[in-house]
Amino acid sequence: MGKGSARGRWRRYPWGETFDAERANTRASQLHRTTPVERYSPAGDSPYGCADMAGNVSQWTLSEYRPYPYVPDDRRDDPKGEAERVIRGGAWFKPFIRARTAARGMNNPFFRDDDVGLRCACDIRALPGTAEA
Repeated sequence: MGKGSARGRWRRYPWGETFDAERANTRASQLHRTTPVERYSPAGDSPYGCADMAGNVSQWTLSEYRPYPYVPDDRRDDPKGEAERVIRGGAWFKPFIRARTAARGMNNPFFRDDDVGLRCACDIRALPGTAEA
């Protein structure tokens, strides 16, 4: 897994192998709504410090939903594509089993709802003031 990984190496959930409703916003949390970012930090964080990677909202990915194995040069990550996209990470009203970081769903790229979101990310080395900027 890469440094920005949701689950780290061989983990079912970002924090380990066993689900804990105190570490992620799922149906088991019984909050019935989204929660602010870092509500479950640091207990629910991955070993790399990634917060809210399980539960709260499922996250859009760039990848078109296609069968495994993943083939990096098959153009599935073309942002102009209109095919269904992969979503990951469970959501506030879904059962905890969907909060597994390996859980994989799909939706139309034009779909919107209060249980699907996205994560903005950048390479920290590219930020002004960092060693490699």
